[in-house]
Amino acid sequence: MSFLQNLNIEEIVSLVFIITIGLYILESIFLSKFNKLIYKKGTIMAFIPFARTFLLGKLTFGEKIGWTLLFFELLSNGFVLENYQGLFIKIYSIVRFILLMYAIVKYFEIKKDEAVIFNTTLNTPYDNMRNNYQGINYQNLQDINNQSDQNYNVDKNKKKN
Repeated sequence: MSFLQNLNIEEIVSLVFIITIGLYILESIFLSKFNKLIYKKGTIMAFIPFARTFLLGKLTFGEKIGWTLLFFELLSNGFVLENYQGLFIKIYSIVRFILLMYAIVKYFEIKKDEAVIFNTTLNTPYDNMRNNYQGINYQNLQDINNQSDQNYNVDKNKKKN
């Protein structure tokens, strides 16, 4: 706390500004990665001030929530009702924070589900070899091989005629 007491007002404002810009960039990168996870492509919307608010709502609960969240952001910035700006700032801040936390949880759940799906479909060469040769009757393989050779010869003869 003594560190902040030794700073003058310009230094405090600069520090808050740098922290705010850093958080803005981190959230934008997260939203872009989240969009890439869901839609298989990143988006520049994550870095545009009002568009990122819409994107947060869209990625968490859908497009209607995105538009609603954008509407609340406009209200909280005083673009619509200046008399109720303080109330909307508080409500908007709480709702946005909750949505951001939910988006982070949802992102990691999707990543975890993808990892589980990927790990269950990924077989090592040993697993493939074991699955391919376990319980196979080699005489049947020879019969199948002979049959496919015969089919190939029949098709080859048809093409000549």
